Amino acid sequence: MIAENEEFFSEIEEWKNREFINIDKEKTKNKNHCHAFQNLGNDGELLTSVLFPNSVGSGNKGGYSFDNTQLNELNQIVYHRECKFCSLDGSKTCKKCGRKLPRFQEKCVFCNNTTEFKVDHSSRCGISAKSTIKYKNKIKEHICFVSKYIPEDNSIKLFCFKINTDNEYFMQYVDNQYVKGKGYICNLLPFSRDFNLSGPIKILEMNLYKDTTKVEYFDPLNETISPIPLRNWNTGKIINYSDEEKQLFNGKDCIVYKENISKFSHKKKAFGKSRGEVSRK
Repeated sequence: MIAENEEFFSEIEEWKNREFINIDKEKTKNKNHCHAFQNLGNDGELLTSVLFPNSVGSGNKGGYSFDNTQLNELNQIVYHRECKFCSLDGSKTCKKCGRKLPRFQEKCVFCNNTTEFKVDHSSRCGISAKSTIKYKNKIKEHICFVSKYIPEDNSIKLFCFKINTDNEYFMQYVDNQYVKGKGYICNLLPFSRDFNLSGPIKILEMNLYKDTTKVEYFDPLNETISPIPLRNWNTGKIINYSDEEKQLFNGKDCIVYKENISKFSHKKKAFGKSRGEVSRK
């Protein structure tokens, strides 16, 4: 399977090498400018097109088209995919002066602090509820690449999941935003409650190091929904299930999706609320 996807893994190596260069640049420049994990949307679309044989990109620079299109042997359109690439490495905040800094910058340029920072790991995949509902008979899958830098061994953890648009929980989640939300974007946070209950199917898990790459899992044709976990992989914390839902785990770290998804309900959300005043520092 891996040998058959040589082009995909070649693109992964190119992306990996570029991001390690960007990480080093962010560490040393000290200009408060973000370099690493920028403009990932294009990377997600490219990787998706080489991950799935006989699929192509949008051919469009300005949006208003499907991210990825699956063709048959006659080059006729079979269905479409939407692609997202989410880095869980957001900005960080200086605990001494409260200023925002690039994730890998080692010094606050405002107060010279080098030790006390709060790092943000809560980046979202922005799913268009409007497009997902409007083109529900054309969009078959949402492809979600997720990366996170692991400082303990200077590596990048890379996942790829697909969420099928025939998943009942996912489509109800999208419909709630479309009907009740102030905007049409679902801020789907990887490894959160809504993400895990939306039926994510893991097709890739890799550990990327500067000098090597380790493939933990790879199967683009996988159709088995990942088990529902008790804890958030990103934060390590127990997910905010209800008390009744937590009892379903009964001491287990995860439970089978199809056997249990009907026992979970959508949480009530404060749809329509304004973000309030947004200030700049």
